[in-house]
Amino acid sequence: MAWPSNHLRMETTIGFSVAITVWKREFLLPHALQSVFRQEHACQEIIVFSDGSSRATRRILEPLGERHPIRYLEVARRRKYWGNHLRRRALEETSGSHVIILGHDCVLYPAYLRAHLANIGSNPNALSVVPIDYWRVDLPDGRQPRADDLMLVGEGEIDLLCIGYPRRLALDLDCFGVDMLPFRRADYLSFDRLRACTAPVYRPGPTQAAHF
Repeated sequence: MAWPSNHLRMETTIGFSVAITVWKREFLLPHALQSVFRQEHACQEIIVFSDGSSRATRRILEPLGERHPIRYLEVARRRKYWGNHLRRRALEETSGSHVIILGHDCVLYPAYLRAHLANIGSNPNALSVVPIDYWRVDLPDGRQPRADDLMLVGEGEIDLLCIGYPRRLALDLDCFGVDMLPFRRADYLSFDRLRACTAPVYRPGPTQAAHF
């Protein structure tokens, strides 16, 4: 795939925006937030997106606003979009050079952002991948990504939580754009689109997060 015509737009600094998407099960959100607060390398902003109106999410976030850089956006529920419209908004609404997208059922280990930073270095177009643990229901399903060669990883073998998205490049390539919204595999399709333009940086090592 050729580079997009405006790919030369560059960030001046490397910084992380963390986007958390919420749909039902709001009681899990405090665990996801706490794992972000405890990062060894701080993020520059946190945005929480609710897929529809959520009084429970508002109640959780209200007392945190004065101590943490959190924004909250309620987005109209879009059935059969599988949260992809929220991920697109995360790319559009954040300001960091890289975006981390997690669900309310995810927790980050303390070195998660630091591991991404080591992969990215000073390259604002770096596509960073870190290893995570993936669980199905109450049973561990193994580590993702499934293989160390990320140019060969296929659908279902890499989780959204593994990826540090270079924000501007992801927008240039229309990741989570209109053509992807109806697909459950939009996270893989976005990763595949990015890796065609910028080789993923991945260092196998300790798992850095868990998706339950």
